[in-house]
Amino acid sequence: MLMLTTSDNTASLWLQSLAGGGSRINEIMEMLGLKDTRVNSRTPGREEYRSKYQWGQTTPKEMGTLFEKIYRNQVFSATACERMMRCLGRNYWDEDEAISQIPPTIEVFSKNGCVNASRSEVMIVNANKNPYVFCIFTKNNKDTRWTHDNEAWALARKISKLLWEYWGN
Repeated sequence: MLMLTTSDNTASLWLQSLAGGGSRINEIMEMLGLKDTRVNSRTPGREEYRSKYQWGQTTPKEMGTLFEKIYRNQVFSATACERMMRCLGRNYWDEDEAISQIPPTIEVFSKNGCVNASRSEVMIVNANKNPYVFCIFTKNNKDTRWTHDNEAWALARKISKLLWEYWGN
């Protein structure tokens, strides 16, 4: 919930301490079959990766896979997955992002993250006929504005709208 509403960084440090550190989280990601999803922050042996990828790293495919595993109750326990889904279903940040292209009456589980030169978003859209997973990451963006017409956000909204029109209707 903290990652969704306040700060990924603050929540990441808190979760690392609860889980036993970044190394333990990385072991869990490995057990889930996510070979490219890693915590680099404050994780021994990950300093080189941190200099390249910063706090953590993943891929759109692995983030979509993790969402699907949570959706299918395949992470920890059904109770834990249900709690995560409830949190992911209440994303406050929905104005500029891809989620804004999904009608408000459709259930969406989403997580987004942004820094100046990067915009990222992953979601499961519970479309009536065809539920789908959508994940987009941008990086090294030249447009670093924090405005609705930021190029990366505009691209994410455009792709999301196309996906909704194809899969959601």
